[in-house]
Amino acid sequence: MGGDNNTPARNAVGSQVPVALHENGPIPDPNRLQSTSTRRPRFMTWNSQYLPQHNSVAHPQKVYASSYVITRDELPDFR
Repeated sequence: MGGDNNTPARNAVGSQVPVALHENGPIPDPNRLQSTSTRRPRFMTWNSQYLPQHNSVAHPQKVYASSYVITRDELPDFR
C-alpha cells in the first residue's frame, strides 16, 4: 500500500496512531478527554441541525478556546 497520509498528524501531535472521530453530533469535551489522557487529534462535527441538537451554544466556544484543542489556524503547513 502507498504512503501514510497520517504522518503529518502523527508528527503534529506526537501520537503513534492518530484517532479520528468523524461525522459526530456531540463535540468531545476537552476536559474529559484530558482527564482520561484521551487524544483525538481530529474530529469533525456535523453541521446544520446536528450542531445545536447535540451541543449547547457555549460548548463549541469552550472547546475551541481550550488549550487541549489544536485549531486549524494553529497547525503547521503540511505542504
